[in-house]
Amino acid sequence: MWKLNNSDTLDDDLFALACGLDLRVRCYSSCVVNGARFCTAERDKNKKTQNSGVACAGVHNDRLIDYFGKLTQIIELQYNSKNDGNTRAVVLFRCEWYKLDGKKTALKDDGFFRSINTGSLWYKKDSFILATQAKQIVYLPDNKHGENWQLV
Repeated sequence: MWKLNNSDTLDDDLFALACGLDLRVRCYSSCVVNGARFCTAERDKNKKTQNSGVACAGVHNDRLIDYFGKLTQIIELQYNSKNDGNTRAVVLFRCEWYKLDGKKTALKDDGFFRSINTGSLWYKKDSFILATQAKQIVYLPDNKHGENWQLV
């Protein structure tokens, strides 16, 4: 602990945050978060398994909704701090979010299955979430609704 005025102490995590980010950023093609392996869509492209589907709770038009998308990049940001042997880092997921509003792209929920249109994207400038916020999901082709529709 850092001491200020011999009486107050400053937490190591707060000190690392105050020192700012390390300018070197690490990118990965996969990682394990909360027991689930997440992979980028690029890594999943030629694989039989799919680990790039993500969902995240959020707010749209003052309503709580689940966002659905695919993981495009895994980024680790490290914080500068004194050399105490502890690494302080934050892992972010960059995602492409599928558009869920509008007449042609609205989420379809029949009580058993959810189906989304993967042909349109939204929130392109607000594409990051914390890795710990992500839920892993799988998409399957929806033959009932057409070409761009996927079952969640």
